[in-house]
Amino acid sequence: MKLKLLVCFTHKKKLLDQVLAKLIELGIGGATVIDTTGIGRTKIDDILLYEGFKDVLRGAQKDHYTILCVIREKKVAAIADELSKLYGNFQQKGIGFFLTLPIDNIWGIHFPEDE
Repeated sequence: MKLKLLVCFTHKKKLLDQVLAKLIELGIGGATVIDTTGIGRTKIDDILLYEGFKDVLRGAQKDHYTILCVIREKKVAAIADELSKLYGNFQQKGIGFFLTLPIDNIWGIHFPEDE
């Protein structure tokens, strides 16, 4: 069985909820969501600005999430099609992106069809 790691990055809480709902709808049984911080927010502390501006910049875009999910390779096309729709076909700048990576080996995950 060929597997892929689906990695989704989103900068919107609403989109996070929509992506997770779509994955469930497509039969994906599990995912891990990590609250993440991009380099732009990390580098704010290095910028020599008035302290009040740092707080404004930090609060401007705080919803950053990374979703990790192991999927069967045969589901990649359907998932990519549906997620592209949710991401607005990437017409809006800065909404996020997603990708898949090959998995060579995996331990501890069992798909119901395999049992």
